[in-house]
Amino acid sequence: MSQPYPTQPPLPPAGPPQPFNWRRWAIWTTVAAAVSFGVFGAIGASQKDDKPDYAGCKSALERQYEHATVGGPTPSGPPVECMGVDNKTLQRLVGEVISKELGESLDGIFSSPTATP
Repeated sequence: MSQPYPTQPPLPPAGPPQPFNWRRWAIWTTVAAAVSFGVFGAIGASQKDDKPDYAGCKSALERQYEHATVGGPTPSGPPVECMGVDNKTLQRLVGEVISKELGESLDGIFSSPTATP
């Protein structure tokens, strides 16, 4: 009992080739890039250690102090680099920056040879 093989219907006649759709390619490429950046950005953010960078925070506070002393507009609040630093440590870092900067300026005033007693 053998059955004959099923036959496939004939293919329709081939028409002229379609031009490449650049718009569709650009859209799909943009979507793929956005999705991959989102996925890998989320992976990178989840693997970042949650320890705050105290040295980076202190240097950002020093830059903010330097910017404030030249008369430029200063943003309110701590810099972005200080996100995650607890309030007590932030106050200690601000105190260190201010005492260092004021100490340097007072040393410059009192050690200048033109100062008269």
